[in-house]
Amino acid sequence: MPTTDTTPVPPIRPTPVLGNAADLLQCRPDMQAAKARLHVATAEMGVATADLYPRITLGASAFYQTVDSRSLGHGDSSLW
Repeated sequence: MPTTDTTPVPPIRPTPVLGNAADLLQCRPDMQAAKARLHVATAEMGVATADLYPRITLGASAFYQTVDSRSLGHGDSSLW
């Protein structure tokens, strides 16, 4: 006759709540690296799009000309 084991089965503990799947995916290092690569690629696309347009640079300069430094900024010095 077969013997039966009468040891009680331990209760099953509930699984811990870790969060939703999207939050768990963002914690993974490989997903963080993929997200960083996506940001770099997006920035490079923006730079490439900007390179399609001409670049315009505006500048201004003002100069005083005088023979004597004491008259600098007065009527006998010229500005252009």
